[in-house]
Amino acid sequence: MSIHDMPEGMKSEFLAAFRAEFGFGEMTATANDDAAAMLKAAAWAWQASRESAQVSDISPEVAELMRRFDDEERGQALLAEAFVRETQRASISSLQRHFKIGYGPACRLMDRLVAGGVVSPIDSEGRRHVLPKVLP
Repeated sequence: MSIHDMPEGMKSEFLAAFRAEFGFGEMTATANDDAAAMLKAAAWAWQASRESAQVSDISPEVAELMRRFDDEERGQALLAEAFVRETQRASISSLQRHFKIGYGPACRLMDRLVAGGVVSPIDSEGRRHVLPKVLP
């Protein structure tokens, strides 16, 4: 979608966020470096405008439900960490089998383990490794 195809409200949100963060008046580029900077800035502004719209559209009931899902996933991530460290098996399929969950939830769980420093990202051979526990 180009900026010209956006609905008017979305277009004004996008431009306001873009200008507020980067101070550009017109979205034109004169050199390749300028074009790269513009693209990066435009991507940031688009994301910022969507995040603000999403936050304002969420009702308190939905926000509470999302918080409960997040708490539940956090608890499941602690159980997954214990399982991965005990078995030294860091794969999505092992999470699926052990927790009896689908592929999507297992992927989200693995993402949490990678972000938490429990499991390495996939290496060049397509494997993950259980990382040593870091003491605080």
